[in-house]
Amino acid sequence: MWVVHQQPCAVYHKAAVCSKATCFSFLIFLVTLVTPFVLVYRSQGLWVREVYQREQPDIRFKHEVLLTLNTLEGPLVWSTFPNFNTLMARHLRVSFLQSHEEDKDHDGMQDKLELEVSVPLSSKEMVYGVTLTLTFYYVLHQNQVVLEGLAHIQHQSGVPLAGLSTWGDLTLNQRHPLPSTGIYNIYDIPAFPSSISSAADWRLDSILADYWERNITTRVTNSYVVEHTGAGGDMFTLRLHLYYPPQQIWIIPSLAFLLKSAWVQYLSVLVLVAYLTSCIKHWVFSSRLLPAWIQYPQNAHQLFKRD
Repeated sequence: MWVVHQQPCAVYHKAAVCSKATCFSFLIFLVTLVTPFVLVYRSQGLWVREVYQREQPDIRFKHEVLLTLNTLEGPLVWSTFPNFNTLMARHLRVSFLQSHEEDKDHDGMQDKLELEVSVPLSSKEMVYGVTLTLTFYYVLHQNQVVLEGLAHIQHQSGVPLAGLSTWGDLTLNQRHPLPSTGIYNIYDIPAFPSSISSAADWRLDSILADYWERNITTRVTNSYVVEHTGAGGDMFTLRLHLYYPPQQIWIIPSLAFLLKSAWVQYLSVLVLVAYLTSCIKHWVFSSRLLPAWIQYPQNAHQLFKRD
């Protein structure tokens, strides 16, 4: 004979409200609800306090450059800020800048910056150190973050340099997690001073100190430098290859994400606990360990009638 259909035949165990059987059933119910919560909470917590999301940032070079070359005769400076160049006219050395950004995967976001700065030198000038600072427009569309980022590169050498080639990644640095909602644009402000009254406003240590105080900043990491040594050349050339890799963003999860994560953890343990407590409850009442009235279905004999 083939089993073409099956249906359960329920047997009811009844007891008074203030009875041992009722108290036992209520206790099993509480254990079933509370035990998963305790187990999940004790295993590294029930609530997710912070999460990480990976995102490709939308970065644009703002074509703002501050360059300093250290020589024995004194510093040589050049920037794309006319007011600063006027203040530093004594040390100013007009340079030649070439730059372009590449979108290798054609997703509408730039992946790399290629930059070359050439500084004319006299026959007696020898370069022993380089400091380069660039500004970027940095956007995270998924997390709604907008800021101005800096790329600061500094290199010192014990021998005269004819040029320098450097490679690095422009990465995001966070001190505190970002909110999950709203636009986070409090750092969409210029890192360099907007008003200039004296050369002291352009002290690089002060600019970097103020920028360092921000919650989110950009910096050059995974950097490699190749020195091109030589003295007496008529040109110093700095080549920069800066990549824009995907970033891991640290954020505070939203309430909906908290509830979803907690519910999944709770439910996964609840299924197992409910199965164990139901087996215990079935064994107690089927073994008649607690007094209760048993009610069988009145139509049980009809289940075996042939159509």
